[in-house]
Amino acid sequence: MKGDLTLKVLEGVRETTTAAGDFLAVFLTAGYGASSGKIDYLVRQRGRRREREAASAAEIRRIKRRCYSFFQSLKRDELITGTAAAPTLTLKGRFKLKELAKRKEEYVSTSYRREASDRVTIVMFDIPEERRRKRSWLRSVLKNLGFEKVQQSVWIGKVKIPRELLGDLERFSLMDFVEIFEATKVGTLSSR
Repeated sequence: MKGDLTLKVLEGVRETTTAAGDFLAVFLTAGYGASSGKIDYLVRQRGRRREREAASAAEIRRIKRRCYSFFQSLKRDELITGTAAAPTLTLKGRFKLKELAKRKEEYVSTSYRREASDRVTIVMFDIPEERRRKRSWLRSVLKNLGFEKVQQSVWIGKVKIPRELLGDLERFSLMDFVEIFEATKVGTLSSR
């Protein structure tokens, strides 16, 4: 989700239970899309490693540069103030944190219960460009359900559409852009 990086960093600043330096260092090395569980694991692992051996001076300089650079970008965006050792959220930072947390709550998983069908289901959609994130989400859902792509917006498979997915399509106001067909006989199309 766009903004995950900033959300996790701002949550880390708000909760001072984790040392800011360790948190930022682990977060920056965890990679894009790392889960909070992975980050927590890496923080614990980093602490154990530090107890066992002292980090090399080159690694410390590299981590400090990355942390400083990221810290400065958050300051430039006026999301935090203070020093790297004692950062505080600004009013803009608090709003950004709330916005990102709300966006994360609205995020819907792409995993639904998969159920085979003896009928061929065809899903076609024409979701506007303004809703490109929802369009990508729907493609991920269809792929995870076992549908195969015929075209970017045409998917086919011998899979039942879960009720939860229909509910989410309704909730996101996408029902007007999605057509779902079931066929008992297959013509030139096949569900590979």
